[in-house]
Amino acid sequence: MRFHPSLTIDSVARHGAARVALMVASEFWRASNDAEFSADVLSCYERARELMGVLEVVPFNDDVAMSLSGLYKKCARRALINDQALTASHVRLFASKAAEAFEEAARRLS
Repeated sequence: MRFHPSLTIDSVARHGAARVALMVASEFWRASNDAEFSADVLSCYERARELMGVLEVVPFNDDVAMSLSGLYKKCARRALINDQALTASHVRLFASKAAEAFEEAARRLS
């Protein structure tokens, strides 16, 4: 994995969907907390997107998948890296909502 060099897709996927969702949430919380530092935010977003890719290959409940589908669209790389999306206030709001959504998904998958 590019942004998690010590991990493989299989090693992460073995943790199950709930754990992977919490890992994604953790990256979004980190982005929210570091909102003033664009480089840190971008790194967090890249790690979150990478973990979201792993979550796509882990089987889990269709209802939970549907609840996250809109968020996946909002996490397209081009949507996350534009100047407006990287303002501290936007990052705090977006990243915290994304983190909460993935925490809720993890709760529902547990």
